[in-house]
Formats: sequence, structure tokens, C-alpha cells
Amino acid sequence: MIGESPSPSALRGDAELIGAAASGDEAAYAALRERHEAAARSLARQLVKDPAEADEVVSETFTRLRDVIRGGGGPRSAVRPYLLIAVRRVAGARSGGQRAETAAGGQPGQPGETAAGQAETPRPGRAAAR
Repeated sequence: MIGESPSPSALRGDAELIGAAASGDEAAYAALRERHEAAARSLARQLVKDPAEADEVVSETFTRLRDVIRGGGGPRSAVRPYLLIAVRRVAGARSGGQRAETAAGGQPGQPGETAAGQAETPRPGRAAAR
């Protein structure tokens, strides 16, 4: 709102929030989640068909992220790239390693666009490996 000053966590960068979250600061972890959850959800909804499943992917990814940060691992400064890779991995693992249906409507393994909208090119021997 106009005239309100931003919350202290809004003024902190990812690196500072990660450090605080690693020390067990739940408010810092909550601020990271609030800052990056919309991007994670958007990607998850592109990767899995069911919105409820996408929400579960996001929840599981953030739980894993919190555990990794508390264990001293994970990103040091920029959370979003790390998080989006983790969303892809969790979505892939939950679907049994199968790719989500492509954005163009094709089935996994067919040339076209992947669910993330990147061009996919067929590779020799790829079909035989499945």
C-alpha cells in the first residue's frame, strides 16, 4: 500500500535470506518461498497436467530446498535457477522419469517442443534406449 514501508525480508537479498534460513530462521525461509513460489508453480503447471499434482511438486520441491539449505548445501545467492531445476527434477521423478506431454500436444519422445517450450531435436539411438 502507499505509504507503507516494505517488510524487512523484502529488502533482504536471496543470499542473506539463505544464510538466515540455514541457521534455522523460519521467517527467512518463508520470505524465500513467498518470493519464488509463483515462478515454481508456473513451471510445475507446464510440466504436469493436473493442477493438484503441480501444487504437490511445488510443495515437495520447497521442502527439499529447505532441508538442503539447513544442511549447508544448495544455492548460495540466487535461489530461482536452483529452484526451477529442482522443480523439473521433482516433476520428472514423480512421473516415473517420463517427460510431460509436449506443449505442441505431442507425446514424450517425439520431436517438437518440450513442456518448457524449448525445441527438442531427436538424437540417434534415443528411442532404443527407452
